[in-house]
Amino acid sequence: MKKRLTILRILTVHCDEIIPLVSQACDEELTLMQRLAVRTHLWGCTSCRRFKKQIALLRESLQSLQESTEPVAVETATALSAEARERIRNHLKSSE
Repeated sequence: MKKRLTILRILTVHCDEIIPLVSQACDEELTLMQRLAVRTHLWGCTSCRRFKKQIALLRESLQSLQESTEPVAVETATALSAEARERIRNHLKSSE
């Protein structure tokens, strides 16, 4: 009886339960039951299949962007004029 309930549960999972599992699967391995529920649901749900593809594309795009971006030197990223540095120093001294 318990086995039937488990199978019935896997077959009747709704989109609002699958979406978080699809996202979670990007970061960690799902349990066997979660994987079965996701696969079964995706087989019959166009919207969730589309969501899974979009997540995969977004993840791939972010990874390729991260790989192609050259690191920026700290001095370049935080370059301030001498006047700005002086104003900051003065403000920090006066707030002590």
